[in-house]
Amino acid sequence: MEIRYSKNSEREISEKIWLETFKDSEDYVKWYMENIHRNENNLYILKEEKVLGMLYENPYNINYLNENLRGIYVVAVSIIPEARGEGNLNRLMEYSIKNNRNKDIMFLHPVNGRLYKKYGFIYGSNIEVYSCTLREIPSFRKKYKVFSIDKKNDINYLVKLYEEKMKNYKFFIKKTEKDLLNLFSETEIDKGYSYLIKDENNIIKGYFTYTFNENNIFVKEMIFEDKNTFESILYHLKTYGDYFEKLEIVSPEGMNLNKYLGDYTILKKEIKPHIQFRILNVEIFLKNLKYKFIKSNFILEIKDNILGDSLYKIFNGEIEKNIEGSPDISLTIEEFTEIISSDISYDIMEKKLENKKLFLLKDIFIERKSFINQFF
Repeated sequence: MEIRYSKNSEREISEKIWLETFKDSEDYVKWYMENIHRNENNLYILKEEKVLGMLYENPYNINYLNENLRGIYVVAVSIIPEARGEGNLNRLMEYSIKNNRNKDIMFLHPVNGRLYKKYGFIYGSNIEVYSCTLREIPSFRKKYKVFSIDKKNDINYLVKLYEEKMKNYKFFIKKTEKDLLNLFSETEIDKGYSYLIKDENNIIKGYFTYTFNENNIFVKEMIFEDKNTFESILYHLKTYGDYFEKLEIVSPEGMNLNKYLGDYTILKKEIKPHIQFRILNVEIFLKNLKYKFIKSNFILEIKDNILGDSLYKIFNGEIEKNIEGSPDISLTIEEFTEIISSDISYDIMEKKLENKKLFLLKDIFIERKSFINQFF
């Protein structure tokens, strides 16, 4: 059995496995291979030179409480049918986690969340999914205009607009201009559209990108500044009412889009678990929160069945790793990841983890939501 990264001559193998495993079109897979695929990110598991499965480890910078972290987004995890049930997924995932131990955090969007829990992944980011029929959208007066995106002159401003809207979230991807361009390009491959909104003074107030799914319109990303911008986006989407029936919008948890409409019955809201996190570098999270440990003195044990157990001494705001001694509190990597990544409260977590000295970590509970809405 061999695990390694792909070679230039093997791109067609990755395409074939992707098409056999997922529902994406050939056009989409070709777009991915041309725009996102990198051999150094495409991990294979092989037996006698035959590729049994793969996954991608796409690197992203992650904002965590205004700190820049090194993140790995795991996508396209797939084992060919004849090699399933033989432990190949375990081998691939464990190798990937160990090989990225110098990074800070991993995340993925699982089809089955239970599948990845044993590797330390815990849900930490939800999305709000809004739906209604296009006929239910009120007939707004057109306030702001829709424009095509100038990919040379508008992108930098859109990146800044995105970061401004994300600043109150605990975790979010720090998108580059290239990330946004890839989002718009991916939407085009899916036969969708991306537009920006400008007010009467020609100032950009938001952008949105959407695709079509049978009889529905799916808004995959929407960033806007105010009520007039949101209403202008809905005005535009309502013009499809003669051709499509239903509208579905993905939004960060906590946005409460109905508040912009003054009617909480128009958009039906469903909160869905979306992204799972797996902490790789415990120390960096403790150090980022060290100001909360300014009066603390204890030893924390993190039990990690893949990367190995570690002891951390917290003393007056200083963090020291690999010390000797008996732990005052012991947590699994899953429990620590949940404390760091989710917006769960101390009281709820204390009940969940009964018989643990969680009061020693009480100050690091941060009830702030995260938003990761990545597609590639």
